[in-house]
Amino acid sequence: MKVAIYARVSKANGDQNPDNQIHELTAWAQRLGHELVHVYVDRQTGSTDDRPALKEALRAAHRRTYDALYVWSLDRITRGGIASMASILAKLAAAGVGIKSLREEWLDTTSPLTRELLVAVFAWVAQVERARLSERTKAGLRRALRQGKTLGRPRAVDVDQARRAMAMGGSLRKAAAILNTTAATIRRRLAAAN
Repeated sequence: MKVAIYARVSKANGDQNPDNQIHELTAWAQRLGHELVHVYVDRQTGSTDDRPALKEALRAAHRRTYDALYVWSLDRITRGGIASMASILAKLAAAGVGIKSLREEWLDTTSPLTRELLVAVFAWVAQVERARLSERTKAGLRRALRQGKTLGRPRAVDVDQARRAMAMGGSLRKAAAILNTTAATIRRRLAAAN
């Protein structure tokens, strides 16, 4: 089996070194009798999936230059949450490439049946997470409405409206309340007129 390694450290300044990950993963691949074809290394945060080596690893998976991607641990591949992991697993699965984690033995999608199961589980958990986020957002909006807060974007205000509201309210805050906008918007409109 042809394998690739993906290693990641959070800092690019040299304080962190991916060599420990690479060494352990290389030894693991050798013990299993697999052919190591490439090592991908990112030196940046895992909170974004917009990382050059990860993107290249996914492109290479799509080209089927390797059969499995080995990672030291799950947090090396992503720290973007379950939705991010589900997306990466789905991309690898669509390419017919598995992923194995040295530290999390359960993360092994090199078997087609296990791959389908884990991708489905991660996708389901991501869907539940999105639904809960939506529920929390809606609950927060309802609470804000109960507290009398105005929701949505501030209203567009022209210079004349800003002047009239200032004359009526006497302060930026009161003028903003009259026009259902922000004090910063009133300030910008008045400054643009001068």
